[in-house]
Amino acid sequence: MQKISLAQQKIFMFMSIGVGIVLIVLLFIYLPGQGVIGRLKDEMKGIESQIQQIESVIDQKKTIKEALQDIANQYDGLERKFPKREEDALRLMNDLARELKIEIQNTRTQRKTLFLDENNQQVVMEGRRCYKVLVSMKLKSNYSTIIKYLERLKIDLPVYLTVEKLNIRKSSAPGKTLDVHLELNVYLLS
Repeated sequence: MQKISLAQQKIFMFMSIGVGIVLIVLLFIYLPGQGVIGRLKDEMKGIESQIQQIESVIDQKKTIKEALQDIANQYDGLERKFPKREEDALRLMNDLARELKIEIQNTRTQRKTLFLDENNQQVVMEGRRCYKVLVSMKLKSNYSTIIKYLERLKIDLPVYLTVEKLNIRKSSAPGKTLDVHLELNVYLLS
């Protein structure tokens, strides 16, 4: 077996130190820096989209102050679509049904659950979590009034909701009355 000469030992030692330095730089500087860079890129994309919104409003010959006010109004309008309490949304839905003379036979809600995006991440707006509540309603009315109710829910009601299920059957009562089973997801911020 050959012995390693002193010069070869020094070369091996310097190579080991070099590899060690490269590993330390990689583990403690480069990889953490990549995470910071990724977060900064995401933040930059968000800022760029806000700038594009502002520029699109400014292109409409508005002053910057007016453009910022328009954007603030849009965000306020969106926030009003997400009530803080499910009772508020239910009250508005029932009031609208009564206004249209729809007979409410039953209203049930399930527990509110976190609303998750397509990546199973919770949705957060301005530091508040988004929840959804499944509301099940049994109603009696005629077809055209039910259609008006659904349209008004989407347009007039200051609540963001989605219709998940709609069953309409002819009622056993005489006339044009229908039995309606409606399931909606109501979205809340809290």
